[in-house]
Amino acid sequence: MRNIDSKKCDWVFSENNNSYFIESKDVKPRNRAKERKDAIKQLIASIEFYSSKIDMSGENLYAVICLKSKSKIIKPGDQARKVLFKEKYNTEFLEANILKF
Repeated sequence: MRNIDSKKCDWVFSENNNSYFIESKDVKPRNRAKERKDAIKQLIASIEFYSSKIDMSGENLYAVICLKSKSKIIKPGDQARKVLFKEKYNTEFLEANILKF
């Protein structure tokens, strides 16, 4: 999915009408804000890429950022980001410190 316009997210999983766009970053605390902005750009580029190729209107979409941390606390995503993803991309936004499958 790489192209000269933008990078895409790390993984896309789809199961039972649920599609998950996941970007994972291993960052130092002082770089979290920059890495979060990059992750959001990658998630948006991925959602736009897939939506332009596949009819995803029947899918439940989830955009997930994982900023690795030694703490196992899951932090809810910022409300403004949740609103952006929901209104513009009809996608639920989640942010976490760990991923479990």
